[in-house]
Amino acid sequence: NTTIFNYFLDVLETGIIEGSLGQRIDLNGFIIIFTSNISKEDFPKRISPELRSRFDYKCQFTLLSDSDKVKYIEFRVLNLIKKVEIEFQKELPNNTVDYFKWHINVSKYNNMRDINKQIKKVFLDYIKAQNEPDDNIDTATSFSIGRKLIDLFK
Repeated sequence: NTTIFNYFLDVLETGIIEGSLGQRIDLNGFIIIFTSNISKEDFPKRISPELRSRFDYKCQFTLLSDSDKVKYIEFRVLNLIKKVEIEFQKELPNNTVDYFKWHINVSKYNNMRDINKQIKKVFLDYIKAQNEPDDNIDTATSFSIGRKLIDLFK
């Protein structure tokens, strides 16, 4: 959108940004990082030469390989295991990480948001399968436990 591009052109030119309450913020000494999903080919077509000339460094990120995605799953699940052990004083089986790698087909996902959603879904299903229903747990307690599980993802 040219309005947004012109706004950032002005910010980069003056070094001043105005907050929503009218306060002026001097950006001297700040590093500003812009990101976009514009392809390398479309970048010169979509971003004006004036704005492009103010970027000191441009780079392009590539998609993660499947092996990188699997490493991320391992990292994320190990982190979740630690949180479960601390929060619930419950040790999960040794094959927990393998379970996630088996149940998440990383080649189906191109971004980390989708992989994280899948980790969350598989994790909640996994925890549910690990704990048989207890008729002695009331709804409020069950909700509290569910809320704590969801909070582990923060």
